[in-house]
Amino acid sequence: WGIRGLISKEPSLQQETNAQQQQSASSGRGGSKQAHNRSVHYYSINGRVVDLPKVTDLIRKLWKAFGGKKKPSVILALTLPNEAFDINLSPDKQTVLLTHEKDLLGLIEEFVKNLWSGSSSGVFAVSQLT
Repeated sequence: WGIRGLISKEPSLQQETNAQQQQSASSGRGGSKQAHNRSVHYYSINGRVVDLPKVTDLIRKLWKAFGGKKKPSVILALTLPNEAFDINLSPDKQTVLLTHEKDLLGLIEEFVKNLWSGSSSGVFAVSQLT
């Protein structure tokens, strides 16, 4: 099992960055006055792009719990054994059934909480879930 990816900065840090960008834009030193609220959620399992709505919901819930106002962006590449998921649920193969969904969600939740509370290096580590 492995998870690699990128995730938005902790919400309070994100707000500081946005405030600096707005100050820069209002002083005429470049930047756009229009704030962009684009959220990216990209997930793959063993290189195949998939939809993971429960992971998206979890990230958004945690984001709000940490005080985030805009939406977070997440890119996660999961490496799972073939018996840990089933992609044969829809013709486009993006709908996935995870056999250890609760474990995976718990792992992601623990990491994100540690990351945003400052007690993580910011890198997903390979973990064994059985």
